[in-house]
Amino acid sequence: MEIPENIFKAKEGEVVFLAERGKTYILIGLGKKKDFEPVLLLNVSAKLGYEIRNREIEEIFVFVRKKFKKKDVLKIYEGIMLGNYRFSEKKEKENKKLKTINFLNTRIKETEFKYSEVLVKATYYARDLSNTPPNIATPSYIADKAKEIAEKSKNIEVEIYDENEIVEKGFNAFYGVAKGSKNPPRFIHLIYRPSKGAKKKIFLIGKTLTFDSGGLSLKPGNYMLGMKYDKSGGCAVLGIFSVLDELNLPFEIHGILPACENMPSGSAQRPDDIIKAYNGKTIEIISTDAEGRLTLADALSYACEFKPDYIIDFATLTGACVIALGNYTAGLFTDDEFLKNSLLKASERVGEDLWHMPLDEKLKEKIKSKFADVKNSGGSQGGAITAALFLQEFVDDKIPFAHIDIAGPSSNAKFWGVNPEGASGFITRTIIEWLKDLNLTVKSGSKTKKD
Repeated sequence: MEIPENIFKAKEGEVVFLAERGKTYILIGLGKKKDFEPVLLLNVSAKLGYEIRNREIEEIFVFVRKKFKKKDVLKIYEGIMLGNYRFSEKKEKENKKLKTINFLNTRIKETEFKYSEVLVKATYYARDLSNTPPNIATPSYIADKAKEIAEKSKNIEVEIYDENEIVEKGFNAFYGVAKGSKNPPRFIHLIYRPSKGAKKKIFLIGKTLTFDSGGLSLKPGNYMLGMKYDKSGGCAVLGIFSVLDELNLPFEIHGILPACENMPSGSAQRPDDIIKAYNGKTIEIISTDAEGRLTLADALSYACEFKPDYIIDFATLTGACVIALGNYTAGLFTDDEFLKNSLLKASERVGEDLWHMPLDEKLKEKIKSKFADVKNSGGSQGGAITAALFLQEFVDDKIPFAHIDIAGPSSNAKFWGVNPEGASGFITRTIIEWLKDLNLTVKSGSKTKKD
C-alpha cells in the first residue's frame, strides 16, 4: 500500500494505524539511522505493544527488515510484550490480550525466543505482584507466593519465619517496623540449589514493605497513595525466582524478603527508640518513616552469616534518590569494581537505567548517634547516600555488596520506556541478565572480585 508522506514521517516512536480492505497496518518509526541502537528498538517496540494493548488486538504480524539481526528481532519481541502488559486482575471484565506475534521475513526458530520469554515472564510476575493492592498483598500473601514458587520447583526450597520466630532469632530492627500492624510480618528465605555443584553463592535481597504509612512519623495522605509499590524490591526477587529453573544457572542463589507493613498504632515503634539489630549494633530511631533500611539491616546481617560471594539488595528506599536522578533511573551504590561494571553493562543491555552513585565517607558523620552505634536517618541532604552508608554498617566489608535504590523507576503514572502505568518490574531483567553474564564470566575464568 502507498503511504502518503504527510501521514507518516518515521520519527522515533511514531505509531500510525492504517486500514485497507478489512486489515489494519501498523507503521512504527525508528528515527534517524545514525541514532539506531538495540535499546531504541526495544523502547519503540514497547510503544507499539502499548498501542496494541489499548486497541485490544489479539494477533499481529511483524514484517522484519532483512538487515535486522537476531538480537534485533528478540528486542522487538521483548519490547512488544513488555509494552503490552496490563494489570486487570481485579476488574470485573477482562480486556482482550495479545495472544500471537507472527514474525515474517526471518528464520528465527521458536526455541531462540526462550530467553526473551523468560525475561518477559519474570517481569510480568514482578509487576503483577507489585500492582496487587495492600488489602490483598499482605506479608502472609507474599509468603504464600514464595511457597508456590518453591512447590513448583525441584531446585527451590523456602524457609518462612513468623512473628514469634522473627523475635526469637533477634531480627529486632525488622520487627520494630512490623510491630505496629495487625498483619503479622514474615521473613522469607528462598534457596535455589543447582542440580550440580554451585560455583558461586549469591544473595538477592528485596525490600518488601507491603504498605508504608510512615508509622508514627506519618506520611501526608497524598504521599501514602502508591505505597503498595514499596514492596517492589521483594516482588523483583520473586519474579527472578519464578524463572530460575528455566535459566539452569550453576549458582546457589538465595532470595531474602523481609515482608511487613509499617503502620501507626499503640504498639508501633517510636522516634527516640533504640533497638539492637541482628548483628548486635544498636540503632537510634530518628524517623519511623526511614523504615526500609531497618528491615534490610537484619536481612543483610543474616545473609553475611552464609559467607556469600555477592550480596545485592534492591529497594524503593529513598525519595532523595528520586530527587537526584529523577523517575527513570535507579541509583547503584557499590565500592566493588566488578559489581559496578557488570551491573551497569547488564542494565544497559536490557534498557534499565542505573547510575553509579558515590559512597562519600564524609557523610557517615550524618548517621552517627550520641546514644547508639548508628541512627536510621541522616536528614535530607545526601539522603540516598547516607541510606546506603547505613546499609553498609550491616554488611561484612569482605563481601562484595551492591545496593540499588529503585525508588524512582519502580512504578509510573503513565507509559514510559517499556513500562505501562503502574509497577514496572524494574531491576528484574537487569539481575537476570547479570546472572547470565556472571555464568559466562565464571566459565571463561575471568576475575570477578577486587584484587
